[in-house]
Amino acid sequence: MQHTRRRLKRLYQIAAKHVQTEGSEEKAWPYISEMLALDWENAGALYLCGIFMRKRGNSGLAAQMFRRAVSIEPKHLNPWMHFGACLHDLHHYDASMDIWNMLAKKSPGDAGVFRNMAATYLQKGNFHEALNKIHQAMELLTQEVPGAYKAIKGMACLGLGRWEEGFSNYRGLYGEQVLIRKYRDPEEPSWDGTPGQTVIVQGEQGIGDEIRFASVIPDMAKDCTVIFDCHPKRENLFRRSFPQVQVHGTRKSKVADWLNKNPHFDASHHISSLGMYYRKRDADFPRKPFLLPSPSHRENWRDKLKDYPRPLIGIAWTGGAVQSLREHRSFDLQTFIPVIQEGGTFVDLSYHDSRDEVTYFNSLAENKIVRFDVDVEDYDDTVSLVAELDLVICVPTTILHAAGAIGKDCWVYHPHYPFWEFGRDRDDMIWYAPGQVRLFRGTIEDLRDAYLRRYGQQATACLHSAAKLDHSQGEQASTDNASDSAATTDPPKRSDRLHF
Repeated sequence: MQHTRRRLKRLYQIAAKHVQTEGSEEKAWPYISEMLALDWENAGALYLCGIFMRKRGNSGLAAQMFRRAVSIEPKHLNPWMHFGACLHDLHHYDASMDIWNMLAKKSPGDAGVFRNMAATYLQKGNFHEALNKIHQAMELLTQEVPGAYKAIKGMACLGLGRWEEGFSNYRGLYGEQVLIRKYRDPEEPSWDGTPGQTVIVQGEQGIGDEIRFASVIPDMAKDCTVIFDCHPKRENLFRRSFPQVQVHGTRKSKVADWLNKNPHFDASHHISSLGMYYRKRDADFPRKPFLLPSPSHRENWRDKLKDYPRPLIGIAWTGGAVQSLREHRSFDLQTFIPVIQEGGTFVDLSYHDSRDEVTYFNSLAENKIVRFDVDVEDYDDTVSLVAELDLVICVPTTILHAAGAIGKDCWVYHPHYPFWEFGRDRDDMIWYAPGQVRLFRGTIEDLRDAYLRRYGQQATACLHSAAKLDHSQGEQASTDNASDSAATTDPPKRSDRLHF
C-alpha cells in the first residue's frame, strides 16, 4: 500500500508537469492512465485526466472527471475551478455561476474566480455585471493585468456601446490568446494612430469578423498607406472594394512574399482593434455598404435564379465553430418551417455541408430548399449570390456580415443570450446601414409575421408557382460536387454541439 502511494505521487508529479506544459500534453496520458489503473478513484488522477480531456476539446468528458474528483476530495479548489470552466464551455452558465459563487466565498482574494464570473456574465449577455466582476478581478491582481482580463472588459464595453474603451481593451485578446503576426525581424511596432505612415493591417480569423472590421479600412486609408493582409478567400472581394489599399491574401501563408518587392512599412496593427481610432462613438459608424460584389459573378447568379419565383430568400440556420458558441448560434432547419411554409424561393446559404439535412427536409416539406454549387475558395461568389437575393434570413453567422456589408436586407433570428456585436437592446446592428441587419430576439413566429407583412401575397403566389417548378437545377449543381454521401430518408444525425 505504501509503495502504491509513493508510485501514485511520483506519477502525479510527472503527469502534472506534462499536462501543464504547452505541446507536451500527450506525454502525460500514459502516466495518468497508470494512475487510474492503480486507483481508479484517485482524485488527483481524475483531476489530471479532466485537464487532459479539456485541452483536447472534450469538455463533456472532462466535466465528468472533475465532478467525480470534487466529490471525492471537495476541499481542493483547483478541481472546482476546472469543473466550473467545463460547465461554462458546455453553456451551463447557471451551474458554472453556482460554482463561482461558492469559490468566491471560500477564496475571496482569488482574482481568477471573479475573472471567470465576468466571462460567464459576458456569455449570458449581462454586460454590466461582467464589467463589475472583471473590475473586481483586476483590483485583486498584484501584477500587470493579463490580456484575457482586458479582452473580457473590452467585449463587455463593446456590448454596452462604450466603443473607445471597448476597442482599446479588446486588443488584449491578441498576443496572449491569439497570436499576432509580425512582418520583420526585429519586430515592427504596433501602429499608434500616427497619420502619414505605411501600416500593414492583419486580418481576422473568422470570415464574418474580418468583413465586419473591414468597414474601418476606408477611414484608415484616408490617413495612411494601408497594406491589408487578409484571408485568400476574400482577396478578390477586398481588392475590388478597396482600390485605394494594397490587398494581399496571404494571412494564411507562412511567408508574405510581397514584402520582398515592397519591404518598407512603419508599423502593423490587427484589424479587430482599429476601432479604438475610428469608432469611438456611435456617430463614427458610417452605416453604409462598403463591399462591392463581382459584376460578372452577379450576372451568373442572376441567370441561374431567373426561373425561380420571387421573393428569393437566402437562409442559413447554423453558425459558429467549436470555439465560437455553435450551440447558441444554430437551429434545426425545421425551426424555420413557420416562415418557409408561407412561400418564397428559399436558397441554402449554409457555410458547412448541409446536403443531408436539406434532402430530408425537402422529402417532407411542400416548399423546397434550393441548393447551388458555390465556389468555396472564393467568397466573392457567395457575396454575389447574396446580392441577387431579396432578403437573407439567418442565425448569427458569417452570411449576415456579407449581407450587411453589401447593403442587402438581413433578418437575424437570435433568441438566446445577446453577443456583444449585437449590443444589449438594439434592433439592428450598428456596423451596417440603419435597419439593414435586423435582430429578432423573440420567437420564430415574430419573424414569420414580419415576413408576411413584407411578402405575404407575393410569397403565397410563389408557393403555388414552386409546386410546378423543377428544382433539379439547384439540387443537381450541389450533388455534382458531392462526396460519396448519399441522400437518405432517415433524419440526419446532428453533429455534436461543442463548447466555446
